[in-house]
Amino acid sequence: MPRPRATEIAARFEREIRDGRLPPRAPLPPVRALAAELGVSPGTVAAAYRALRLRGLVGGQGRHGTRVSARPAVALPPMDRVPDTLRDLASGNPDPALLPSLPPVALPASPLYGAGAHLPELLRLARRALQADG
Repeated sequence: MPRPRATEIAARFEREIRDGRLPPRAPLPPVRALAAELGVSPGTVAAAYRALRLRGLVGGQGRHGTRVSARPAVALPPMDRVPDTLRDLASGNPDPALLPSLPPVALPASPLYGAGAHLPELLRLARRALQADG
């Protein structure tokens, strides 16, 4: 099962709030507890709660956690529907088809995260240092 994104988590809570399943002043789960339950980072849950706060659906209560707002929020379209006239940038990754063409540039052999971009000289130094440390 794929891990939910912050926008999906926020959309779920927004539906529950708008449907009345989460009444005014109801507490939301603590960030760390929900992150562990969903298998995501606490930052992902915090981003979802921040989006809900910006939409006026929840408010922070300091040590008392995040709670559903007492007053109804201004009517806004649900978060899980992005109008066709807009681009969804919530993931942080642009659509490659929308990026301009750029002239070729000299890049390292492997410019991506997680790919092998090891410099032999640095590997030798590290190996020597680690062997010296045992």
